Amino acid sequence: MVFVAMLMLSGYSWKAHFVTLLRPYAVLLSWLADARHAGPRGVVGTLTALSFALCTLTSDLLGPAGANYAEAPGLIAAGALAAAAGVLCIRRHLRSAASSEPP
Repeated sequence: MVFVAMLMLSGYSWKAHFVTLLRPYAVLLSWLADARHAGPRGVVGTLTALSFALCTLTSDLLGPAGANYAEAPGLIAAGALAAAAGVLCIRRHLRSAASSEPP
């Protein structure tokens, strides 16, 4: 969450700081890969895929002009917020699982 907040408040370009989303993606993908978690896997998987797709559209995949058109409405910011929502979903699931366990 700190990384996403840093991106939102930073004055630098999003493409320069996009590497900081590596840690939230690592959390999302490791949680999806762990078979012990049977919580909202579909929601987390959808948010991860949505985040990746939105952020990838701002690369030169669509060409330089297409990347500028994709970056203008803030697709990287939307992708970062989708990743943050996935991390928050994981956090809520883990907290509810920890509170329901007997001491």
